[in-house]
Amino acid sequence: MTKTKAIKDVYVLQADKEEMHKGWVRISENERCGITNGSYVRLSYGEKSVFTQVRGTRPGENGIVKMSEWYRDFLGLKYDPSRKVDLETTQSTVWKVFDRLRALLSHPDDVFRLSIGLAFISLALGLFGVGLAFLSINLSAINLSAACSAVLGFLTVLALVVAILGIILGILIIAKPAKPTNSS
Repeated sequence: MTKTKAIKDVYVLQADKEEMHKGWVRISENERCGITNGSYVRLSYGEKSVFTQVRGTRPGENGIVKMSEWYRDFLGLKYDPSRKVDLETTQSTVWKVFDRLRALLSHPDDVFRLSIGLAFISLALGLFGVGLAFLSINLSAINLSAACSAVLGFLTVLALVVAILGIILGILIIAKPAKPTNSS
């Protein structure tokens, strides 16, 4: 399930200098329409959309959305601080982890995109290791020579180690919560 909110007649401004490469868009509380600070949403403008984290603006900054050039390019918005636009936010209410993953895949910092790619590779290797372990256990039930049994035993242990490390690394990278900042 999802909930969609329209953000009408807002000015899209440049993100503050210290936030140029951060993975969020600042939307004032009045325009967020109940979407909580720190939520991951799909931000849409016309037919284009991008996943990002929503943060609040400073007190007194109403009727604006602050985003970096990275997100404006995704949405096809040209920088024009005098033009009002209509945006739309869609927030998942059930599978929030997928919104976070998609936001990390479209993050402006290469390090985040690389780490999420490595997390997917780690999970895939973990699942592959589990598959190898089950295969070698099933093959070891067949009466084989001692050398074949030793090789299968080694493969089982190796597969389990790869599986455990891959799954742990993947979970650590994917599920690590975002650290809150002092500004809202």
